[in-house]
Amino acid sequence: MNPTVKILQPCGILDNVTTNQLYRDIHNIVEDGVEIILVDFQGIILMNSSGIGALVSTLQIVKVAGVKLFICSLNEQVKMILELTKIDRFLKIFANREEFEQQFLPSVN
Repeated sequence: MNPTVKILQPCGILDNVTTNQLYRDIHNIVEDGVEIILVDFQGIILMNSSGIGALVSTLQIVKVAGVKLFICSLNEQVKMILELTKIDRFLKIFANREEFEQQFLPSVN
């Protein structure tokens, strides 16, 4: 049986408002019993300290629930922040959504 996957795609700046929404969305998805969550950062242009805090909180939620959390499509600024804060060590990061799908979604053929 294939795992249940939910993809989120936030946009703009990951600040207080958007990270609170992202946190709530992930919390709700975890409660719905999803097994894998992908957060596609393609639409994120900037992330501040609130974004970092939300990622850390999110990691705690998914770990307790046994849910796998992945991210993809990081721009250089966000990638650098995750590397400097060493959060990248706790996340599986894919270059883009296609790379994630090749590994986790079943082939249509």
